[in-house]
Amino acid sequence: RRDMRRGLYLAMGVAALGFAPHLAWMVNHDFATLRYAGQGGHGVPWGERGLSVLSFLAQQLRLLFPALLFAGLLWLLPGLRLRGAAAVGVAPRAADLDQAEGAQAQRWRRAWMVALIGFPLVITLLTCPVFGLKLQNHWGFQCLQFVALWGAWQLRGMTRRPARVVAAVAVAVQLVAMGWWLVAQAKDIGASGRRLDPSYPASALAAAVERDWTRMTGCPLKFVVGPQFEGGMVSTYLPHPPQVLEGGDFRKSPWVRAEEVAAFGAVYVATDPADLPEHGVMVDSMAIHGQSGGRIYWAVVPPAFCAQPA
Repeated sequence: RRDMRRGLYLAMGVAALGFAPHLAWMVNHDFATLRYAGQGGHGVPWGERGLSVLSFLAQQLRLLFPALLFAGLLWLLPGLRLRGAAAVGVAPRAADLDQAEGAQAQRWRRAWMVALIGFPLVITLLTCPVFGLKLQNHWGFQCLQFVALWGAWQLRGMTRRPARVVAAVAVAVQLVAMGWWLVAQAKDIGASGRRLDPSYPASALAAAVERDWTRMTGCPLKFVVGPQFEGGMVSTYLPHPPQVLEGGDFRKSPWVRAEEVAAFGAVYVATDPADLPEHGVMVDSMAIHGQSGGRIYWAVVPPAFCAQPA
């Protein structure tokens, strides 16, 4: 239809305008984002690609378990099935409107939901068998972010009484999920060889690093150089989080400039003192509980100048 094509072309134009500044930045910065995504991937041999896909899907099912449990309870409990015009709890007027919309409108809505959820998931899965890229579990958060929208769409047309029951079921499922998580954490805390964020002394580490930096330089801390996790913990738990240069590799953190690090200095953190820079001033270290005597070391590379006093 002409009106639908006009709307489609308008949406494509608006999307292109919104994407244009990002494309221009990428071209002007030597496609840094694509190089960052490429270097962060891990190759998978042919024999392990199918296992990588199955492992990724299993992880997504685990993460979606509360939502799947919620949907299953709605389908099983009497009086809460929402399919069909005669289903209990569906307002008659809403059912009539659903029928009046016609099969074509229903197909368009179904196609929209499939494209919104199925298309990103399929594209993500294909990166493993086609390009040999190991699937990372956290990629599922992006490709399945609209599952909740599909669930809300399925709940349309309910009257107030079943809506209260649905809310009670949702709260019960969340309480069960949180209880499950707490039990699992209680078993894992203090386990030998495990590094768990809840027991990681991130606040104490960040405070010690900032204290040594301020004592030696008197300048604001703008950059932390180190591994992704350790550097991120130091940055996240500071009042004014500095930028993190992951592993000292500017390709991994293209937003950090070498001349800025040289000018403003940086704190280098590492799990091995041999990884600290020779031109840095070794300051201190901290034991990390639950890692069999593991320690975090840090060194200060003073700034060439201070833009403002600390």
